[in-house]
Amino acid sequence: MPLTPHLPLSKILCRVAGVIICLGAAVVISLFIVVKCTRQPFSPPDTSQWQTGDVFFSAGNAWQSTIVRAFGGESIDRSTHCGFILINHGQPMLVHMSTEYNQITAETIDQYAQVNDVSSIKAMRFTPPLDTIALRRYLQYNLSINRPFDHRFSHSDTTQFYCTELIIQALLAQQRTEPAHLLNLKFIYPADLETLPSLRPLQ
Repeated sequence: MPLTPHLPLSKILCRVAGVIICLGAAVVISLFIVVKCTRQPFSPPDTSQWQTGDVFFSAGNAWQSTIVRAFGGESIDRSTHCGFILINHGQPMLVHMSTEYNQITAETIDQYAQVNDVSSIKAMRFTPPLDTIALRRYLQYNLSINRPFDHRFSHSDTTQFYCTELIIQALLAQQRTEPAHLLNLKFIYPADLETLPSLRPLQ
């Protein structure tokens, strides 16, 4: 009886990798379907207490949000993106690292909700509060140079940021050390940022 030849190790590893990729894709697709079937219409937030330096968190229905939930183990109503609130002539602007534009951007709430297909936005505030003059200057500088989005999610490369990285780098620029330990994580999810004791929900 002829012996069945053994598969080379490289082919076995390729097949295993293929199965893992397929399973991961299935999880993402399943979660995307669940999100789309259970999505809630956007309800504008109460901005009466919002101030420059507050941090916004949003829960979204877009594919990027689905990826964050799939790999971060987040539930459907958990935050999947974040950025800073900048009050400009009485109007709240949401300053964040955008995957849609591949760079930092500033949008009104309506613009942000439409472009990012969000279902909710909430705000939190650092205690003690940030130096808002320094923060405004920091954000305006980043906007002026069109700071690119960090698709490699590398914390060692400070020429590019992703959403939570923008917030952490802004705090470090003000000698705030409370988020420094998060840089040890491979990827910093919005939910990780929400766990900072100095970041509290608005009442």
